[in-house]
Amino acid sequence: MVVMERSGSRHRWLLLVVALLGLAPMAAGSQLAGSIEQLEVALWPEYDRQAVLVMYRFRLKTGSLLPTKVALPIPASVGRPHAVAWQNESGGLMVAEFARVVEDEVALILINMQSLEGQLEYYADLTLEGPRRSFLFSWPGGVDLSAFSYKVQRPLGALGFETAPSPDRRTAGQDGFTYEWIDHGPLKATEKPTIELSYEKDASALSAQALEPSQPPSPSKPASTASTDDNLQPWLLGGFGGVFLGLVVSWYWWSSRKPPEAPHTARGRQAARTEPSENQADKTGSNFCHNCGAKAETRAKFCMSCGTRLVP
Repeated sequence: MVVMERSGSRHRWLLLVVALLGLAPMAAGSQLAGSIEQLEVALWPEYDRQAVLVMYRFRLKTGSLLPTKVALPIPASVGRPHAVAWQNESGGLMVAEFARVVEDEVALILINMQSLEGQLEYYADLTLEGPRRSFLFSWPGGVDLSAFSYKVQRPLGALGFETAPSPDRRTAGQDGFTYEWIDHGPLKATEKPTIELSYEKDASALSAQALEPSQPPSPSKPASTASTDDNLQPWLLGGFGGVFLGLVVSWYWWSSRKPPEAPHTARGRQAARTEPSENQADKTGSNFCHNCGAKAETRAKFCMSCGTRLVP
């Protein structure tokens, strides 16, 4: 963000703006952003905070060379803009680089544009007198426009909502909110049309709490990509889950059919190897020692090799 000190005269300030924009020199009193053709000021009172969300939605003149720089005026009292963006081909808002130059009560926002359409947002204070709400907006001027309009969103729970001047038309949006339009048509740089809102509201609930999809799109970083990986993720997780479940079932089935192993002790392994069966007895009248396996006479009580008492 760049904040310039007051230059001392309107003429010197305009020349400074021209230098920052990289445009051809122009005399004092000429327009500040000649490349902007259409501009809509959207006012959303008490949308996601107890203030007025102000949005400039603008379009550059057809045939403008890109990238380019444009300038938009906002009240200096609102400080730094909440968001500044240019719109890509798919309609997404991408974060735009900008600088801020302050002169008296106006702050000029110098925007690096990568496309013909853009959006600027900031919050302005709402006057509160008990349940009564009011707001006065004055366009700062300084821009010649082929089309200029206001678009106002009625806040949630508003009673006796009024605009001055009266709206040219009123529409119901797909988000469930009512919008009022005031069309001014072409606008000269010297004109500063105002609009005043007033209504009553008992509850402190905000409009965004009623319907999340109505929230204005947030600008993304220019380096952001499409969400292909997000679309594939549920399928990948489901596939891995199915494979894992199949392995668990297969292991359980295999382990249930596997014959039990002998105890993993030296005593168990030795017994399995040396213990004679019933038909191991020698046909000549001899048998074997159950301890060392040595041959012994049938009637012998002790093994001649290890001394172990023979089992009958």
